[in-house]
Amino acid sequence: MNKGKYEGIYEVHNLEDKNLPIIFHHDIISERRQEFVNWHENIEILYCTAGAGQILCSGVVHELTAGDMVIINSNVLHGSRAEETLEYHCLIVDSDFLAANDIKVTDIEFESIIRSEQAARIYDELVEEILGQKEYRVTAIRVLVLNLVLHLVREYATGRVLEKKSRLETEENIKIAIGYMKSNFARKLTLDDIAAEVGLSKYYLAHEFKKATGMTVVNFLNVIRCRSAKKLLLKRKYSVREAAVQCGFENDSYFSRTFKNIMGCLPSEVLKEEGV
Repeated sequence: MNKGKYEGIYEVHNLEDKNLPIIFHHDIISERRQEFVNWHENIEILYCTAGAGQILCSGVVHELTAGDMVIINSNVLHGSRAEETLEYHCLIVDSDFLAANDIKVTDIEFESIIRSEQAARIYDELVEEILGQKEYRVTAIRVLVLNLVLHLVREYATGRVLEKKSRLETEENIKIAIGYMKSNFARKLTLDDIAAEVGLSKYYLAHEFKKATGMTVVNFLNVIRCRSAKKLLLKRKYSVREAAVQCGFENDSYFSRTFKNIMGCLPSEVLKEEGV
């Protein structure tokens, strides 16, 4: 199955309410839209409420439908996409809050997809408290979060700590490669350069990178370059040629062809849309 096109970022979570150990929002992904691959220390618990789609976790694609709950483990690469429409609640739980309550999620491996009536019931109660304004709302939310995670730890922790450690070491190398590409995309880069920076063979890096992100190293680098080129074009200070050179493209026709394939339009059309 085509995993789609993803770009990787480390996601920093800033709690909006310091009294609450969570971030919560309801997301809708529609018509071939995909979320970029990202990773973070906190665990993320998605609860699909409608539609269907896919989630990529540590190189494995899982099909999702309403009623499925997704547990995204600490520091794993993940992203989601939908051919039509996928709706889900997203709950991100502060790892420090859980550690203070003797649940160290950075050391725990959860199953990725579950269906649990008990977990769904607790999640529904939690959403009701989050969206409501009942007395002792903060206390209720903290209690329900702990109840939910405790249930997941007891029933859906796999215990494969060594396997998780090995996989996370590989993903850490991929994250280093991503950071290196983001910092050096403006100059000429080859797979050999990136593999040398990471300290892996180029064949192993290429295989594991594609497995984890759904993209080849070259395609990923081109996404970074095209997004950066678009930002330059939107500043209205650069021509198409100048933006291409600034972002590491040496050939104009290759830049235009690649840009259209990734961004959905020609770089010259970006200028026209902005009235330059």
